[in-house]
Amino acid sequence: DFPMAVLFSRYFSWSVTKQLIPGPGVVGDLVAINIHRGRDHGLPPYVKFRDFFDVSNDSIPADVMTELLNLYANVRDVDLYVGGLLEKPEDGAHVGPTFSHILAEGFR
Repeated sequence: DFPMAVLFSRYFSWSVTKQLIPGPGVVGDLVAINIHRGRDHGLPPYVKFRDFFDVSNDSIPADVMTELLNLYANVRDVDLYVGGLLEKPEDGAHVGPTFSHILAEGFR
């Protein structure tokens, strides 16, 4: 559970990961909701986006990737939301290269 702990502490306060008030259609925490949204909308996995934008394989630290593979059977199964948030942020940015490219495309 190391990658999720890193993800939670890096981007989310305890209140949005553990105390999001459940309601109709709410899974229970923001990370789970966003992963579910990506799957519902049929988003390709993280590596498809990483490959499309030609992002290097070392954008997620090796120790984090090792632990991530304890949660996912194959690197090709990692959800975009999870993989994108676990990337090392680019210099002067809050997100890694894959999300930087996605954001740039959205603004273009």
